[in-house]
Amino acid sequence: MKKLFIYLREYKKECVFAPLFKMLEASFELFVPLVVAAIIDTGIAHADKGYVIRMCLLLFLLALIGRKEKTYGRNDFNCERSEVPL
Repeated sequence: MKKLFIYLREYKKECVFAPLFKMLEASFELFVPLVVAAIIDTGIAHADKGYVIRMCLLLFLLALIGRKEKTYGRNDFNCERSEVPL
């Protein structure tokens, strides 16, 4: 382990933030089915259009936050996406 830490010394920030952002992203993705279930069980079952719209906006917000975390993690930690030429 000591040999590994020698190489990771200059990447302290990345070693801490990358797993945290990945865990946060995964929690947002796991939260989506719960919101969809609430839309079906509560909003659609009671024909509450306002509730359905609010929950759909929440899903959109979760998608934006999750996308921002992916972008932040990739750009700030110099992990570029490989592009395949067409």
